[in-house]
Amino acid sequence: MTTPYQPAYDIYVGEGDGEWQVASRYTIWTRKYDLAQPALSVLERHAEGVARVPEAERVMHRTAAGTPYHIEHLFGLWHTTAADTVFLRAEMDASVLYTLIVATTKLGTETIAWYCPKCGNVLHSSDFQGRRYGLPAFWKHTTEQARAFNASGARTCTSCGHEHPPAYGFDDKLDTSEERAGRGQW
Repeated sequence: MTTPYQPAYDIYVGEGDGEWQVASRYTIWTRKYDLAQPALSVLERHAEGVARVPEAERVMHRTAAGTPYHIEHLFGLWHTTAADTVFLRAEMDASVLYTLIVATTKLGTETIAWYCPKCGNVLHSSDFQGRRYGLPAFWKHTTEQARAFNASGARTCTSCGHEHPPAYGFDDKLDTSEERAGRGQW
């Protein structure tokens, strides 16, 4: 018995337009940025505190399932998923190529959260059914959630009084002026 042929998928790392693509059992985002733009940096929340993935000319990093993570300047929230997320960064000439890869077989409840940057208190969180609606729909949902968070009083921490910077969704083409300012800050 032979295994049925599985078609290959052409994914050009870093050459995408910033839209999510589904390739077999993976959802992949890829985009090319100018090297002068602020770097997309991965932050993870652990019991010991927030850890920054070291920045380098070339990076391949896996954020383990269940770990809240934030990618500075890409999405203004903390995301927790049941799937591992692989982050790739490669500098080439005057450009930086970025790619995110998520296994769709492990999707379940996707959680969005905002934490006080001063004391770590949870300001707001919400869930999204990723298995039912898919990861591309989740990332579109982040814009709605960021706008609701910005419009609410939840940005001000009830523990220490610090005001959280404006939140923003995944797609920078949809940013309002407030969201664009937030994207520049964090």
